[in-house]
Amino acid sequence: MNPRSLAAMTAASTRELLRDRKTLFYAVLFPFGMLGLFLGMAALLPPSPAFDRSRFFLATGLFVALASVAFWGVAVPLVALRERGTLRLLSTTPVSRLTIMLAQTPARLAVTLVQVATIAAVSAAYGHLPAERLGSLLLTCLAGLMLLLPLGFLLGAILPTAEAVSNSLTFLLLVLLAMAGLFLPLDQMPAAVADTLDVLPPALLGDAIRQDLTGVPADQPAWVSWLAAAGSGALLTMIAIRAFRWDGGER
Repeated sequence: MNPRSLAAMTAASTRELLRDRKTLFYAVLFPFGMLGLFLGMAALLPPSPAFDRSRFFLATGLFVALASVAFWGVAVPLVALRERGTLRLLSTTPVSRLTIMLAQTPARLAVTLVQVATIAAVSAAYGHLPAERLGSLLLTCLAGLMLLLPLGFLLGAILPTAEAVSNSLTFLLLVLLAMAGLFLPLDQMPAAVADTLDVLPPALLGDAIRQDLTGVPADQPAWVSWLAAAGSGALLTMIAIRAFRWDGGER
């Protein structure tokens, strides 16, 4: 991999993200809008001694932030580049598929750090986040990106049009929230479903987010979630690189 090519592609990827206001909105601001809606609902609904809604919705909001950066911040720009023919031109240069994938990371990582810091501050204001868990929270979010960014790249690699992306991302986000136990708590699902989802990477990641962000005890140590996310992300990376298409007409 040529470091100069990677630097040039990283700069171009960052400009692409900043230039498209719709994509920037969904990748950066949409999660905060959803978090505000969730916390507003938690404040308006009658309190429940068995279920702390503010803790649950804070974890949901952070997962939405990670997924939004990965999906709208990666998949949408890649499909736009393919539709404009930019990727076809890049295929005639020494730039590799892996270079294009890695070039997406720095700007998305910077956005994620701002989002995590903001949501962590909100959680601390609620009294849920002591300072000693900040390091673990950061590692959990980085592990989440290792899982979700390759998934976003895979979507951008295989989906043919911007319309297909728009139709797929919201549905996939809801599926992931359900798998993570952040749309409906796993203990409120049928036992067979909960037992199956509980060992999958999204649920392990959701478990770690709840513990690090809001202090809800986790079923597994955080490092189990980190390893599951990293291993799944590595597998998704290999699949995404093989599935990547430079041109919409490729088979």
